[in-house]
Amino acid sequence: MTRLAPYLALLLCAGGCVNDLKTVEALNDKGIGVEVAKNIKTYYYGSNGNLKGLLTAPVLYRYLRDTPLMQLDEGLRVDFYNDSEQVQSVLTARKGEYYEKTNNIVVRDSVVVTTDDGKRLETDELHWDPKQQQFYTDKPATLTTPQQTIFARHGLVAPPDISWYKFRQASGQLKVDSAYFSSPADSSAGSPAAATPDTTTQRPGT
Repeated sequence: MTRLAPYLALLLCAGGCVNDLKTVEALNDKGIGVEVAKNIKTYYYGSNGNLKGLLTAPVLYRYLRDTPLMQLDEGLRVDFYNDSEQVQSVLTARKGEYYEKTNNIVVRDSVVVTTDDGKRLETDELHWDPKQQQFYTDKPATLTTPQQTIFARHGLVAPPDISWYKFRQASGQLKVDSAYFSSPADSSAGSPAAATPDTTTQRPGT
């Protein structure tokens, strides 16, 4: 599975520090130490040497404080690659944050994940769990596939390629086999069914 944390941990090395003096001086005047990197382009390779991901962003700010924080305030994009080094999904967002001590990663504002098989996830906030290799959010989210649109009022959990997903209190028309649900659906397999709370869907779109 792809890991997102190494992208942010290596940003300054990949992008290089720049002297954006007006920004740095303004922040330093407020007692905040900051480093600035521009035109970020960072590759991540897995343990087998295969390309796993690429992060690009126009600007990164690294705030030097008790809990060091990296911020991407002018947009970001992450391309996730499969074992054949083909792009399997793309994440875009207007803002991102990485807390170095806790490895807490969150992207916000117009967050969109699209996959090579036609799925599209949209939400206002998305976290990355580096241990579980999963996205998660407790904010409303919408997942659109070639067969259906599902609204998750209280968030979801999914891997980067959205090969499976788990919603809480989802709604919408689902055309999936009832055997793929953690709680049995009321309707017969293969017919449209309303999603139930804590629904896990495997093989979406089947």
